[in-house]
Amino acid sequence: MRILTVILLLLALACAHLAARDWNYINGPNGTYAYCGAHRSDGTVFLGTSGGLYVLDPGADTWRVMSNGLPHSWVASIAFGAPGVIVVAFEYPLALVYRSTNDGTTWQLIGDQQVLTRGLPSSFVPCRKALACDPESGDVAIGTTNGVYVLRNDSTEWDAISSLTATKDFYYVDRVLYFIGTYLLKYDAARGGSATDVGVVAAGTTMSTFAIAPDNAFVSFFWHPGGTSAMMRSTDRGLTWSDPSGALPDVVWWIAFVSADTIIAGHGINAPYRSNDGGASWIPANIAVDSGSTPIPLFAVAGPNIVVAYGGLAVSRSLDDGSSFHDVSDGLNARAARRIAGRIGGPLYIAYELGRLYRYNDTTGAFIAPDAKYVSLAVDDDATVYGVPLDGGAVYRSDDNGQRWAHVAGVPLFSNVDAIIAARGSVYVSTKTLTFPQVYHVWRTSNRGITWDSGVAVPTGPIYALAIDSLGYLYAGTDSATYRSTDTGRTFHLLNGSSHARALAVAPNNDVYAGWRGNVERLRDASTRWERAWTFPTNIDIKAIAVDTSGGVFVGSVRGGVSHSRDSGKTFTTTTDETVASGVWEFAIASNGTMYARTGTSGIVVYNPKPAEPEPPATERPLGIYPVPIVDHATIAFMLTSESPVRIDVHNVIGERVEILADRVFPAGRG
Repeated sequence: MRILTVILLLLALACAHLAARDWNYINGPNGTYAYCGAHRSDGTVFLGTSGGLYVLDPGADTWRVMSNGLPHSWVASIAFGAPGVIVVAFEYPLALVYRSTNDGTTWQLIGDQQVLTRGLPSSFVPCRKALACDPESGDVAIGTTNGVYVLRNDSTEWDAISSLTATKDFYYVDRVLYFIGTYLLKYDAARGGSATDVGVVAAGTTMSTFAIAPDNAFVSFFWHPGGTSAMMRSTDRGLTWSDPSGALPDVVWWIAFVSADTIIAGHGINAPYRSNDGGASWIPANIAVDSGSTPIPLFAVAGPNIVVAYGGLAVSRSLDDGSSFHDVSDGLNARAARRIAGRIGGPLYIAYELGRLYRYNDTTGAFIAPDAKYVSLAVDDDATVYGVPLDGGAVYRSDDNGQRWAHVAGVPLFSNVDAIIAARGSVYVSTKTLTFPQVYHVWRTSNRGITWDSGVAVPTGPIYALAIDSLGYLYAGTDSATYRSTDTGRTFHLLNGSSHARALAVAPNNDVYAGWRGNVERLRDASTRWERAWTFPTNIDIKAIAVDTSGGVFVGSVRGGVSHSRDSGKTFTTTTDETVASGVWEFAIASNGTMYARTGTSGIVVYNPKPAEPEPPATERPLGIYPVPIVDHATIAFMLTSESPVRIDVHNVIGERVEILADRVFPAGRG
């Protein structure tokens, strides 16, 4: 009898690496608007901006953006709970509430304006500086335009505790929530019910701001109808108040504590004040940045770092108790974008933040129009750029790539522009009147805005999308129907079929695509009837469609990411990673045909598909070594759960490999 050792080897093929992302974020130009801030006890400063949540670590001079699935949209409020717990509320373009329990490594969505409301009204919008997280219980409280709500740590449903719609300055003390409406209110979760007024207030005054000092005293500013303010201090949690200071000539809307005795207070319009004696006396704060300027702070975040944010793009910091301030804006990049537009062979135009316009080439965004506040953009075939300002009441034109802009005259009824498109020498705009009943028109100019054809009324509601095919036919999409004009917008005819259209696009072969809710419709050969091209899940909302030079169809949606078809809409593949998970609202083609997308919360992303990396060579690893006595033959049975190929090697007792005939080898998993 020979003793042989059977070595069972699993021929394991290493998993192929995940394909690189097809959509990649474009880092916007330097500068972003700051709306709120918070100073953590470890010296870390958090800044809520129009482009997401930024962090300035202790000792650092450059901000880092907080990502890991957190949106890069407008932040309304920031709050801290127990160590490592951060809660962030976003107000635009979607109202969202996120919580992290591991210092921002991962984030959990706990409130969504459209999906995960969980007790919040679907129309809720967070109030600024109206968020708190209890460090003891983990409860989260938020003030919204619909009222005040609390999310218990052991619950997934928000509970209403107050109907007040304008609240701010939220704090938890010993599991009791304090915040202000007109006066100070509190909510004790242990007792339940609703929020109630706290104690005695100064007669004839209004509480304008509230904070808790480093010595745990309640501090608030009350202002009188005459416009003066006085700081009030309470050591019994708002039951009684004392007045340690003389009156300030301005209404005070924010307080920042450097220490219990050193306070900076301001309005956001006039220069701030400073007290070095706990509020007994006040002097001008005299905040001057190293450029020599003395901008007016919108708010200040104080502690070991004093970070001051201004109404524009500037942010400064002091490390010497406010004696000097230095610019600290590195790393704060524009992210939130309102519009994009482009043409093949030309640059991409991006209206960032509050309409600030940039021209983007390759990897840098060049600031081209500091006074331009355009929220709608269109680029004609001759590279002329057209823009609509924030109020939507006019159209402007630039003939030099956005360097200079001229008002386009002769448009008498431009009360509000919903959409604009330029192609083949014509510019079309869709408008609505501001008076009721509202009337919806489409206007056209063929001479660069010198004169405009009379507006044609479209009866079924706002026109959200416009498109022009190669024949010059104009398509107009509404929430109830789609129309086509074959005479340059003079008359419109209803197209048959089921298509509504929030998005329209024309392919190189002249097929027209329309998107609405979860449906993509296609119109072939300038026919009059739509056909269904594709149906997506019912919970998505299509906002954008584009077709590239090869006929590839891109569909962007809210809650559906980006879907891409390479076969004229017969099949789609969908991307929902964090670059596009917040939704895609607009596409634009620029440069050599590169596709760009404007996302809901991640800024501008570019389509740059990477080929999947080749699979690595197969590797072997032993699954087991089993001594088996063999005379002439033996049956060796194994039960495997792997689907990888299996090889059986046989060795003698001194380790020499022995050739052996295997009568039968079953596939893995069969034994």
